[in-house]
Amino acid sequence: MRRAWRNGFAVVVILALGIGVWWLLRPKSIVLRARWQVDGEVTNLAFAPKGNLLAASVFPFSKGPGSPMSIILWSISERRKTGQAFYRDDFTFAPLPLIAFSPDGHLLALSIAKGERGQILFLRVPDGHRQTLPIGRATDIIALSFSPDGRQLAVASFVATPKPSWHLSLHEVTQQKRLWAQAQGLQAISALAFSPDGQHLAIAHRRDLIDILNASDRHHLRRIQLPKKAGRIESLRFTPDGSRMLVVTRQSNTLTVWQVTREKVAMLATLPAISPLFVSSRPFDHAFSPDGQILAFAKPHPAGLAWWMRRVEHRITQAEGLPTSPPEPPTKIALWQLSTKRLIAQLPHLGYGVTAVAFSPDGRFLASASFGISLDGAPRSTIDLWEITPTK
Repeated sequence: MRRAWRNGFAVVVILALGIGVWWLLRPKSIVLRARWQVDGEVTNLAFAPKGNLLAASVFPFSKGPGSPMSIILWSISERRKTGQAFYRDDFTFAPLPLIAFSPDGHLLALSIAKGERGQILFLRVPDGHRQTLPIGRATDIIALSFSPDGRQLAVASFVATPKPSWHLSLHEVTQQKRLWAQAQGLQAISALAFSPDGQHLAIAHRRDLIDILNASDRHHLRRIQLPKKAGRIESLRFTPDGSRMLVVTRQSNTLTVWQVTREKVAMLATLPAISPLFVSSRPFDHAFSPDGQILAFAKPHPAGLAWWMRRVEHRITQAEGLPTSPPEPPTKIALWQLSTKRLIAQLPHLGYGVTAVAFSPDGRFLASASFGISLDGAPRSTIDLWEITPTK
């Protein structure tokens, strides 16, 4: 009897070891390739068109309000910071700076604010040379988009005083001059996108409206109305063939994905998301893959030590009679596939919450930034580089 028990126990141990080895060596569709620590909060991420560089805008909380932000570049092939970091002390960046590479990868555009004057700072990537494109009066720059040939830059801006207003302008990049501007009939612009052939410019505004302009003469071609209960348009992009648009709206605790064609507007999915109370008016917590087949987004993850610590802190603050808001749940990144309409992966959670995600142009890599607090109490962000391999 004892021998049989020992033999059975040995079999269980061998099976457990075998399963463990298989689990460690099994083919993985998503693999963590690099992890970088950054002091402060990463507010935006962008890949260079060739996929060789990753740029991040970082706000140094430890330096206090009004501190200049920094732009840091990492080499994807070498998995390290290139040593090129751009700082400016004579201005502060827009509330949440936009960063975007030109289609040829030679320029990195950043939105900045200097008083009530909006500007686009062009950083020449090879040597760090800086050029400034004045936008005019602007409290904040809401969206920007390069034309596919890189010759033009569309900019949406907001002016707070004396009366809130939204402005749209088109600029020639090389000569750095304004080609066209419009302020009438625009409200609450939230996103811009050029079509892949550069012939059309899509403008999301008034929460649920999308206007399509001819990019050459700025003639209004058509207006698309989303359902009234769709929520606020967060982002839009054309599919690679330009036949349709993928639009993401946010309302309550959900993200809704829409497919827009000339003929109709169709809802593809409703996904759990962070409440608008805890995101900015221009979030970067979701991104489509280049082929438009996968949506990476920050999904609430109300579990783990960080979540319980926040709840305890909230209860203590309430007990002391101090004003407090409900705790924001931690988040993790989920990948949703359009063709199968299902979640295909959830990436391990790290830090308090996801602040930015971005796909590389070839769809091979996904970069994510999460915010947390180091052991010494200083704010710190973690940037993860994930490699995605197609599943058979």
